[in-house]
Amino acid sequence: MFWVGASLAIAAGLGYNVAAALEKREALAAPFGLRAMRLLGVLARRRLWIVAAALSLLAWVAETAALALAPIAMVMPLLAAGRAILVLLGILWLGERFGRKELAGIGLVSVGAVAAAVAAGGSSVSRTPVSFWTQVLLGIVVLAGALAVTQLRTGVAFGVAAGILYTATAIYSKEIGDAFAVHGLGAWSILAQSPAPWALIVLAIGAQALVQAGFQRANAASVTSAMAAVATPGPVIIGLFLYGERFSAGARGAILGIGLAGVVLGLALLPRSAGSPVGGVARPRSGRGRLQIRRGRNRVRGVPPDEHHDGEAAGSTPCSGMSVTRAPSAEVKQGSPSLVLNRRSSPAPEDRRCRP
Repeated sequence: MFWVGASLAIAAGLGYNVAAALEKREALAAPFGLRAMRLLGVLARRRLWIVAAALSLLAWVAETAALALAPIAMVMPLLAAGRAILVLLGILWLGERFGRKELAGIGLVSVGAVAAAVAAGGSSVSRTPVSFWTQVLLGIVVLAGALAVTQLRTGVAFGVAAGILYTATAIYSKEIGDAFAVHGLGAWSILAQSPAPWALIVLAIGAQALVQAGFQRANAASVTSAMAAVATPGPVIIGLFLYGERFSAGARGAILGIGLAGVVLGLALLPRSAGSPVGGVARPRSGRGRLQIRRGRNRVRGVPPDEHHDGEAAGSTPCSGMSVTRAPSAEVKQGSPSLVLNRRSSPAPEDRRCRP
């Protein structure tokens, strides 16, 4: 049964990564700067994104079955097996650009997470259910941790936050899979009284929203690698305490330490900028993508100063005139809502940059 579980884990990993490529493509087409849950609502109306969500759901079914048939330490590393496919799709289909540091970071995170998970795992499948209040406490802790990390507002940070939530969803998925493995169809009544399925739904939706926000700010492989840095070894290490799996010291302990060190180093190499162009598409670094033009002043609001001052990004100068390219979500006031607005106006007297 181990090999069936391992095959299902590999299939789930491939499904997750192909779905991530589809989601990234749709996330780039959505307005930039929306809050994570609002962005998720926008994407939920796009057909291709719905297809990707359905593929992720099928991958989750395969993952849940794998967790019921194979040790958690075997399943979690195999889920990361499709990372190379995501990098390839990012280059060929999404037009993403990877620097040497970023590729090295992705490789270190993937290899380090796999090594840490394998070293921390046991050799048998444990189906001992976790207590009600332990499941509730786990959900509260990971939710608080994810919210704290999202304050950094970068693509990698959103990936790490999603990984924290997915650490808990992996435990809840195992609880669901184990219930069906032990009780069969009778598991429905047991799970209805358990926090596992309900916490799984809430945290999975939140994690999905964070991943989409990360896709708008960084390459898809970078976001998912940051996510895997937490979501791969996390459930395995937690499983040592929740499911009574024993960790062998010696060589395994050394491999665990090296793997975790590789994860930390890989995360340090991933881009931490919130505003680097992704996939050949330049995005605003903050704000909600709205442009406001006031009469008598060549001022663009809703865009950071370094994106429009002195004509560095918006093709404008504060005194001689300007040319503003309107983003898809932009709202131009006192002008025609065309894609490009060219306008010249005399500077306001109080604008000192315009004085000789």
